[in-house]
Amino acid sequence: MTSLNSRKVYTTYFTIACVATFFILSVSYRLLLPFGDEPDFTVRAPDLLSSEYFFWSPYGLLSLFFDGGAIQAFCKINASPFSLSAQIDLASCKEPLSQALIRWLVVILVTLPLFIFCFIRYRSDGGNTYGKDALLLSIIFPGTIYYLGVFSHEQLSLVLSLLIIVTWRFKLATLMLCTLISAVDLGNSVVVIFFVVSLYFYGFITRVYSVRVSVIIMVIQVFLCFLLGHELLYFTSSIGFLEGKSVAMYELLNSSGLAEKYPVILRPIITFMTFIFFTPAFIKVPLAYVFSAAGLFYLSKKLAFKMKFDRGSTIVIDFLQMMVALSCILSFVFMFPNYSNAKYYIFLLPFLFQFFLHVTDIKKFYLFVLFLNLLILLHLMYYTL
Repeated sequence: MTSLNSRKVYTTYFTIACVATFFILSVSYRLLLPFGDEPDFTVRAPDLLSSEYFFWSPYGLLSLFFDGGAIQAFCKINASPFSLSAQIDLASCKEPLSQALIRWLVVILVTLPLFIFCFIRYRSDGGNTYGKDALLLSIIFPGTIYYLGVFSHEQLSLVLSLLIIVTWRFKLATLMLCTLISAVDLGNSVVVIFFVVSLYFYGFITRVYSVRVSVIIMVIQVFLCFLLGHELLYFTSSIGFLEGKSVAMYELLNSSGLAEKYPVILRPIITFMTFIFFTPAFIKVPLAYVFSAAGLFYLSKKLAFKMKFDRGSTIVIDFLQMMVALSCILSFVFMFPNYSNAKYYIFLLPFLFQFFLHVTDIKKFYLFVLFLNLLILLHLMYYTL
């Protein structure tokens, strides 16, 4: 432990290790990822460059180094939704080194608030650091690194959304955070606000009744979303302030064929894969999915056993928050086929990881996440051969 203030404030070597790991991994991904293989790149990237920013904004750097031609991607990738491998044409997919390093620098500047919140800890927290440790592990998770590196405003909205794990106890701070996220990216803010409202709602239900009642309501919620799908928009259109948005989304989903393109049974699988690593050009790492699923199964068994004997307030709160996160993800995935990508939910990783930390050593968890990253980076190098 490294002391910053002998009485109140401190940091940990684990924090320093995770931040250093993020620096190394983020630049490695930046140099190896095919240029332009990001969600909605052709729409999001021009919007990022054409916007006006304050002088202190890190995105102001982009206008100094990028022009319209710099964001045109002609990357050739040979992969399909069901292929086990991929072939990346290095000549057309290689991002210029100077451009890649500038983008990496912007990532570091944008993620500074996360590092600051993780570095500063207070002894008055009673030794419970699961939230911040979970945030650190989430930051170095492959999917998070990938989405933090996108050429889009979604990068900043993700950074702000990840801070929910730190602010959720303070309603005013969380409200301000949600307002900022809405101003940056309205589409992603819908999921964030839904989660925050659900978190406080189920917290209230648990205080008045019990966790069991909250879980039963969540199961009913997810089942209704699975059963009705986007037809639920027909009912929300009768609510005044939701009418316009609901009607627009309902008509879009009915006319676009997205529901047929993404069958309801396959959507959670797509979400799981995109949580780990799965690009729009179908670059994937099947071994990473196998190891992640095995790790998830192993931790779930240990947690189920621990919950039989441990009913402490901390583990109950963390369990409730994990269940709220999962119900939020499944509700959106079942309702809206265009919300199958994990970019909308990656900010919920800390709420999942903090529950996992009750049954696993933090160093082992770190090594497992590091192993997943190395596995994916090695595959990216192999795909360019």
